[in-house]
Amino acid sequence: MFFAKYVIDGVEHNTLYFDRSEFIKDTFSPDTQIVSIVDFTVHGKTYRERKSSVEQIAHDWDINGDTSGLYWSDMAVLSDWFYRNGKRYGLIEEFTENGFC
Repeated sequence: MFFAKYVIDGVEHNTLYFDRSEFIKDTFSPDTQIVSIVDFTVHGKTYRERKSSVEQIAHDWDINGDTSGLYWSDMAVLSDWFYRNGKRYGLIEEFTENGFC
């Protein structure tokens, strides 16, 4: 799952993608300008690396995430992702305080 913010012909789009092929189909035009992408894939082999990865994803979302134009169902998916990973890596209090879940 990843979030993409892009501009086509002066119109800004904010979309949550679950499939890379849909993103490619939507942004195929050479007139497309990619503004930001936030990948919600947790990386790392150890607990500490995965926790750091989740913290970095939250930081990227805080800076680049834009919820305008997202469906409520997308917001529910994002909130659930932050809740599950926040609980798993001991970040639930921080995520709740910052409004991620």
